[in-house]
Amino acid sequence: MICIFICHILIDFFNTPIFHASHVKYCHYFNNRGCGKHKPQLVDNGVETIANSCHDLEDLDLSKSFKLSDWSLYALAHGCQKLIKLNISGCSSFSDNALAYLSSYCRQLKVLNLCGCVKAAPDKALKAIRYNCSQLQPLNLGWYEEVGDAGVTSLEYGCHDLHALDLCGCVLIIECDSRSKQLAHLRSLDLYYCRNITDRAMYA
Repeated sequence: MICIFICHILIDFFNTPIFHASHVKYCHYFNNRGCGKHKPQLVDNGVETIANSCHDLEDLDLSKSFKLSDWSLYALAHGCQKLIKLNISGCSSFSDNALAYLSSYCRQLKVLNLCGCVKAAPDKALKAIRYNCSQLQPLNLGWYEEVGDAGVTSLEYGCHDLHALDLCGCVLIIECDSRSKQLAHLRSLDLYYCRNITDRAMYA
């Protein structure tokens, strides 16, 4: 109960538009998880407050923040350009344009979790990520029904350090060559429920 109480205070703290941010300006890590079914929800004002206050933020977990819109990604793009780890899994309202915009500013990203962001990562957004975030190592694209071969192929030519790629539930994937010379560091490839992938790709 103490944890839940603290989580509510912290989220309410950031969500309050008039809150003074000087006490968190040196924050490097923010995790919005851990309160179970009682978890409060960040809104765009809260993320904007974080972005305007925590310019040194490196690790941000906004997973399952269902109330967030593209405005949050635009705020992070301008305020948190030192981000190395970003988890926005389950945030189903983000668009591909907002994700592409974020990637053009947060070029130091090495860990990116987009699992279940059903609107945000079609092939267009993946091409932007490939161009802007070449240091990515693990990338989670699980349950993106719009991700296809073109987007995954584009990653091969930009994200050479990828060592883990999660494509579970990406039903448009037909060909995926885990032995691509461009992905020499790839050690883990999750193709669970990629039900349309060819036998040739599976045994490549």
